[in-house]
Amino acid sequence: MRLSPLFAFAALCSLTLSASEEWPDFRGPGGQGHAEKAKLPTTWSETQNVSWKIAVPGRGWSSPVIAGDEIWLTTAIEAEKPDAGTPPSTHDYKSPKPGPGTKASEKPISLRALCFNLATGKQTKNVEIFFLEKPGYIHDRNSYASPSPVIEDGKLFCHFGTYGTACVSTKDSKVLWRNDDMKLEHENGPGGSPVLYKDKVLVCCDGMDFQYMAALDKATGKIAWKTPRSQPINKGPQLKKAYATPLVATINGIDQVITPAADAVYSYEAATGKELWFVKYNGFSNVARPVYDGKLIYISTGFMNPELWAIKPEGSGELPADKVIWKEKVQAARQSSPLVSVTRLYMFSDGGVVRCLEAASGKELWREKIAADAAASPLLANGHVYFFDAREAATVVADADTYKLVAKNTLDDGFMASAAVAGNALILRTKQSLYRVEAK
Repeated sequence: MRLSPLFAFAALCSLTLSASEEWPDFRGPGGQGHAEKAKLPTTWSETQNVSWKIAVPGRGWSSPVIAGDEIWLTTAIEAEKPDAGTPPSTHDYKSPKPGPGTKASEKPISLRALCFNLATGKQTKNVEIFFLEKPGYIHDRNSYASPSPVIEDGKLFCHFGTYGTACVSTKDSKVLWRNDDMKLEHENGPGGSPVLYKDKVLVCCDGMDFQYMAALDKATGKIAWKTPRSQPINKGPQLKKAYATPLVATINGIDQVITPAADAVYSYEAATGKELWFVKYNGFSNVARPVYDGKLIYISTGFMNPELWAIKPEGSGELPADKVIWKEKVQAARQSSPLVSVTRLYMFSDGGVVRCLEAASGKELWREKIAADAAASPLLANGHVYFFDAREAATVVADADTYKLVAKNTLDDGFMASAAVAGNALILRTKQSLYRVEAK
């Protein structure tokens, strides 16, 4: 029996609501930034509605994930030598001279997974995943630990792009497997997060040298399928890379993996990696994760001249032009993922402008500049939309057809990571700290 797209979206929303006590991966259950039942606080500060705050060692932009009484995230720490039992990596970069703002670390880097107690904030576990004797290039806006982990059934799956993917037992902190076979040249460091599908870990691998989609076996870490991007990119190597996180959606009865890449967005059959369809555009360094409302898929075309496209996912091969229902280039985001709320779609530009559009048509409902710098993705909860500034502020607005400011909140530092939700509490990672924020 085939599910209609609308029914599939309703099922996704039901999953999101029933699973709101946990936050298993980037943007939560369903991967679209929804925590609709959560009664989250709308106001907070360093002295208001903060249950605890703890410093996070190292540098990492990965978003927190939550299971049971544990919060997990990843970080990168300068170190002199690896922990006992950690095989050192000597990844040797041979890429062209990096672009502006990009350099290699002069010291070895320890890539680690940290665990914090949900109730108290106390750090309870610290696991070294990979040790980099010769770290590669990294952009000064990025980190070596930017991809968010994903957690399921007592296992934490951590991905660090070209440096490798690993599975950690959350019970005893043992690294169950490592895979560092998928080498590629990021130039600016790793970006896209892994996604779980049944017995597989899905990762996008789009470097200056190689571009493909891969699935690893959950139990062993071995490659289950690997599908090269089919469309040639007739540009220089720096315009071939991307940093996307895939979205799994059931469309016309098929579980599909939607993945933006340089110059095209692709859909693959999740079980096999078979390419189903693609749509071409002009863009690269794609960061924003797609969203799907049961009718249309919304994607960012990436850097240079970013646009937001609404695509009707019907057909195979290259979809005809009339399947791109609308395009929007004004204040289109390059980093922050879009957010869809039934009839409305929100996008948060790099310069801090929020635009609320009619999802079906792309018609603007309102726009407002609320921040100076945006990277984190927005969150929908209990009739409110939360936007997090990369400098220090967080703005809460009403989920409505007209602009209504609910609150503007400030912490000591800004956000590169996106928010997580546990029950009625926000779990927020700033550049240096981790917070539990809830109404008192």
